[in-house]
Amino acid sequence: IRKGALDRLKKLPHAFALPGVLTLGMEYLRLALGMNDHLVLPDAPFGVVFAHGMRQNSMPADRAEEAWSLMGTRLASVRDLARTHGVPLIMSYAPPRFTLSDRLRDNLKSVPTDRFTIDPIERAEALCAELGIPFVRVDPALRAASDDDAPLYVLSDYTHFDERGHRVIAETVAQSAALQRALGTGTLSNGASR
Repeated sequence: IRKGALDRLKKLPHAFALPGVLTLGMEYLRLALGMNDHLVLPDAPFGVVFAHGMRQNSMPADRAEEAWSLMGTRLASVRDLARTHGVPLIMSYAPPRFTLSDRLRDNLKSVPTDRFTIDPIERAEALCAELGIPFVRVDPALRAASDDDAPLYVLSDYTHFDERGHRVIAETVAQSAALQRALGTGTLSNGASR
């Protein structure tokens, strides 16, 4: 076989979705069987399950609370900067797929939601209320949109949205009273009238 033909044959499997589907299927199976887990690394705590305060023996119980406190401090800095420049600031929290429902298809990676101690949507909303930042809840729109068969998230992921998911979020924020007030007859984040 000529070298060019051999190179094309080597690339051929990548042109099909089957290898990716098999790999993804194996990942789901390993997670479902407990061969892989969603534990947060104590030395590098970050990620969506950390935001939910997932209980785990290797993580100090107050570590997630410390992170949320830091989030509040940093969010206050962003708010102050926005006010300084007269820029409207509106916050939202785009929830991971496994929080939309109890359906298996929304938790294919077997995330142990029963070990969560924090509701990030409620926590983010409370932080924003405390800091005087308008908050737009997008989770009801995502839940309603997830009832049909079209996906909202990238197939292999539970936090990254596909085109339709982004559209649902954008439309929800665009139609929100908070955005209408900020851009319409309301006030900017620095309190100045429009």
